Amino acid sequence: MATTKNGVHGLVSGKLGNVIYYERNGIGYVRSVPSKRIERKQSEIAQLTRSKFKLVQQHVINMLQFIKFGFQYGTGNGTAYNRAMSYNLRNAVKSNDNGIAMDWNSLSFSRDMPDPLKQVSFSLDRRKKLLTIRWQIDEDALVRIEGYDMRTYIMIIPSDLENWNVQGLSAGNSIMDGYQQISILTYDHKITQHLYIAFASVNLPIRSTNSRYVGAVEM
Repeated sequence: MATTKNGVHGLVSGKLGNVIYYERNGIGYVRSVPSKRIERKQSEIAQLTRSKFKLVQQHVINMLQFIKFGFQYGTGNGTAYNRAMSYNLRNAVKSNDNGIAMDWNSLSFSRDMPDPLKQVSFSLDRRKKLLTIRWQIDEDALVRIEGYDMRTYIMIIPSDLENWNVQGLSAGNSIMDGYQQISILTYDHKITQHLYIAFASVNLPIRSTNSRYVGAVEM
C-alpha cells in the first residue's frame, strides 16, 4: 500500500500495484516491481560472480609468491594481488556444463612485458622425477625488452588446490641458456599439474615477461 507525507500534495511512498514509490534526499522516485524471472536471473548472475571470484582468489593466493613480482607492474591499479585478481577474473575462468572451471591456458602469474619466446617444449624423466623445459628465443623481441640478463621462473600448479601445493623455481637459469630443469614432487595419488614459465630481471626494478602456459603433466 502507498502512503503520502503532508497530505495529498506530499511525497508518495510504498507499493501500488506493480509500481513502487520511494523517497531519497527529499526527492520522490518511481520504479516498477521487478518480475520473478528478472529476480531469479539476477540471483543466478550474482551466484556465478561469487563463484568465479572464489575460484580465482583460491588460485591467486596460492600463486602469491610469483604474483608479487609478476604483477608488480603492467596495466591496472592497486597491488600486485589486485592486478592478478582483475586479470585472471577476466581471462582465466570458463563456463561448462558443470558450471565454471579454470582456463589453464589463460591463467597467468605474470603480466608485464611481452613474452620473447618463439617456442617452448618440455620433457619429463619420470624415474628421476626431473622436468626439463626448453625454449627458443625471438632475438628481436628480446632486444626490445632488453631481457638478456633475465632469469627463469617456473610455476607448477595442481588441478586440485584443496589437497596439493604449488611448486616452482625462482631466478633459475639465464634466459640465454635455453633450458631449465626442476625436480617435481610426487604424491601417493596421480594428479595433473600445469606448467608455466616467465622470466624476470635480476636488477631493480624487477621487470618480468608475461607468463606462458607450457602444458600439463600427470604424475
